[in-house]
Amino acid sequence: RSFPFLIHWYENTDGYLCLEATRSTAKNRKNLNLVSEYPRIANARAHLQTMVREFELCPKCCHLEPAGGGPCFSYHLKQCLGACAGKESAEAYNGRVQQAIERLSTVLDGSFLILDEGRESGERAVIRVEEGSYTGFGYLHESESDGSVQSWYDAVKTYPGNPETNRIIRRHLQQNKDLRVISL
Repeated sequence: RSFPFLIHWYENTDGYLCLEATRSTAKNRKNLNLVSEYPRIANARAHLQTMVREFELCPKCCHLEPAGGGPCFSYHLKQCLGACAGKESAEAYNGRVQQAIERLSTVLDGSFLILDEGRESGERAVIRVEEGSYTGFGYLHESESDGSVQSWYDAVKTYPGNPETNRIIRRHLQQNKDLRVISL
């Protein structure tokens, strides 16, 4: 399954963070601040619309309404706090955009193993992330581990990842702060 569409962020000339759903190309991908990837543009826009509602973001600043003079339609309905009209400070608005980015992000940083509960008592599940991408998982009984990082690493079978697996792992880490994470 391919993920040719993405949401990225940038700062506009007035200092407001903007989000945009667009097609990913090899050329533009290097220059964009990636937030998340999608198989269809409709998925990306739907997630963006959800973030606009949930975090009271400006539809114009999220490229969901055409650019141009005047505030967005949502501002007139009191559903936008006025970033598009200069009525809200960039600092206040950007804080909510950062929360939306955190919620949407499929980006993982670094290389690490996650140790979680296994299928039975004494067993651990091991999830491997390398250079920010899921690369596989496996199981190892604690009695079979010599305690080294290598023994946990070797227990992992390689499986292909995608942005959705990264999103699931990211959410799992956020919701389970007591997981053991081992840097590679």
